[in-house]
Amino acid sequence: MFANVNHNSKSQLAKLLAAENITVQHVAGQKTAWFDVKNRVLSLPIWKEMSVDLYDMLVIHEVGHALDTPNDAWAKALKTLGEKYKSTGNVKGFMNIIEDARIDRRQKIRYPGSRRNYVKGYKELIDQNFFGTVGEDVNKYGFIDRANIYFKGGAMLGIKFTSEEKAFLKKMDTTETFDDVVALTDEIYAWSKAKKQEEMEQQHDDIMSEEFESEDMDFDAGDSNDWEDDDDIDADDADADADGDDEGDEADTEETDGEGDEEADGSSDEEVESNNGKKTSGHEDGDNTEEPEAKTEKAWEDRVEDLLANGDTVYHYVKLPEFDISKIVTGQKAVHSAVAAQYRQYSPSLVEKVTDELTKFKSEENQNISFMIKEFEMKKRADEYARTSINKTGVIDVNKLFSYKYNEDLFRRNSVVRTGKNHGFVMFVDWSGSMYNNLEKTMKQLFSLVWFCKRSAIPFEVYSFRNPRRDEDDQARYTKGEGILKPGAKVVLREFLNSNMAISEMNAAMVNLLCLAKNWIGGGVEPMTGTPLLEAMTIAPEIIEAFQKKNRVQIVNTIFLTDGAGGSFQTPDTTYMEYGKKNVVILQDAKTGKSYEVSRSTRPSRWLPYATLHRILLQRIKDRTGCNVIGFYLANGTFTRAYREITGSYNKGGEAYDTARKSWRNEKFFETNGIGYDSFYVVDTSSMKNHADDLEVNSSMTKAKIAKNFSKFNSSKKINRVLLRNFIEKIAA
Repeated sequence: MFANVNHNSKSQLAKLLAAENITVQHVAGQKTAWFDVKNRVLSLPIWKEMSVDLYDMLVIHEVGHALDTPNDAWAKALKTLGEKYKSTGNVKGFMNIIEDARIDRRQKIRYPGSRRNYVKGYKELIDQNFFGTVGEDVNKYGFIDRANIYFKGGAMLGIKFTSEEKAFLKKMDTTETFDDVVALTDEIYAWSKAKKQEEMEQQHDDIMSEEFESEDMDFDAGDSNDWEDDDDIDADDADADADGDDEGDEADTEETDGEGDEEADGSSDEEVESNNGKKTSGHEDGDNTEEPEAKTEKAWEDRVEDLLANGDTVYHYVKLPEFDISKIVTGQKAVHSAVAAQYRQYSPSLVEKVTDELTKFKSEENQNISFMIKEFEMKKRADEYARTSINKTGVIDVNKLFSYKYNEDLFRRNSVVRTGKNHGFVMFVDWSGSMYNNLEKTMKQLFSLVWFCKRSAIPFEVYSFRNPRRDEDDQARYTKGEGILKPGAKVVLREFLNSNMAISEMNAAMVNLLCLAKNWIGGGVEPMTGTPLLEAMTIAPEIIEAFQKKNRVQIVNTIFLTDGAGGSFQTPDTTYMEYGKKNVVILQDAKTGKSYEVSRSTRPSRWLPYATLHRILLQRIKDRTGCNVIGFYLANGTFTRAYREITGSYNKGGEAYDTARKSWRNEKFFETNGIGYDSFYVVDTSSMKNHADDLEVNSSMTKAKIAKNFSKFNSSKKINRVLLRNFIEKIAA
């Protein structure tokens, strides 16, 4: 049943077959699969019932058209032949059948495993009377219809062809280019039209003979409609052979010797040739002459509509808006120039105070960072050792010759170390009003991470994201139009720090950031506004891709740090959501060609579900860039409140709950998954101290007290700097 078919998996099948990231859409009400060659969009119908083999066969068939059927040439050929025979509709049926035979044969050669899908798929169509052949004698059909059923797996039905028809059949089975298809369509249509004319004349003669029968007029009605039974095409040679015999792609065109080799209407080959395309009676061209028709093709077009889904499911395909990164992102030089000017003017004493504080903090952190770098290098060496393989060279090591009597291993060895991955990070910091209470702690955590990366030569970039001020509104524009989602808010990104800054430049930038954290000036150059998290995630892939290209890093760790959720998207105004029907919203990424199901509801809302879209945008970042995505959530309050905010669960207890609670109590954060991040840390902001407590030791303390204080001091060193500690864990492995 079609309901069990996974749309995304079938979309991936189509892309794999096409060897490109074509866009795949499922369109309600569409009669059959169709490919837009220009825009590279494969549209598939929604069926009531369909087996997996039939579905796969249709996908394989339509991808064949995508690869081999030239759209413009098809339209031009149809127009030319339609005008020539004054019957575009009938010519189209012939050309469809001949082109389908070419496409199916080429696809079976490309993908031999598809033969089974073709056999079973077309058998299902024939059995369900898609071609109007159930209960009918196919051998009474015209050549083009018999050929259609034959190539679609009907050879086992005992379809018969005359020797002349076999020649056409062989040509259909050997067409290579679309030009071959056009030429053969012209040839077969002209021949079929002449045959139709002969049949009409024969019918006229039969009528005349009946009128004069009472006068004993003896008219020869022609030879009987005998088929060349001795020259039948062997069904075992047909491609539709149920066992998928590869030799069934070509029709048997061998002619037999002897008598009886006449056409079904009694005309010999020479007579047909002499009459082909010529008037054989008093008719004018086109007068009283019925054009040949592909009945099976017409039956397909009529029948396929009956099997379409009844419209209970409606698919809406949408895409994200595009943002002008050059306007939305402000570089660090412009940012810090404005911030420095602001504080020099309004609070010069704060700048002096913060400068002294930052100098002291950096001095305190240097020792701890040196310790962490040493620990980091040890982990890297352990990882390098795991990647090292030692091989014998086959060359004798002269330094071992003295031990030849008791040592069999006298050969030199080579140590081969497989290259490790180089890392970098891009960080997006929530710059909303609610972050202000935790901003100083967050900035100092960030500074520790930046100093570590700077000394370890790890490239990085740090941005804030927020809603724009009124004067920034124009630069935050995004594309609008049909099928484009509408963001709930605009967003701007401000570059705060990067690894290419000089030490003096970075120190000055940190002073600016600490000034903002200690004494944010309302209405100033860096206002703390809303949390357009989803909008920032939409822009993130382009920033990460540029970072990868510039720094040539293999693994990027993308970090989102926020104290809440924010942002949203609406469906486009042109998207009509139908109540009572199952509305499925599919987000498609033009660059990767991937599709993501955003919502599925009979009571749809124009606002898309936040949690689902949040996961999809994170997955889109990973699909576009291949990076790791790490989340830090700054939680104010108790563990129960934090756990409920993130997991949505009000239930206490259980393994996950108990593990998270233990981690929260001992390490002041807990890690969770299931919301789209590779790692997601919920941090207790009350524990985000900027430095470890001093180690208290004096002569009056007992050994047990000193040991306890040392353990507490050592533990606090581990708990503090949660950003840095977890980042090191990620990049050391």
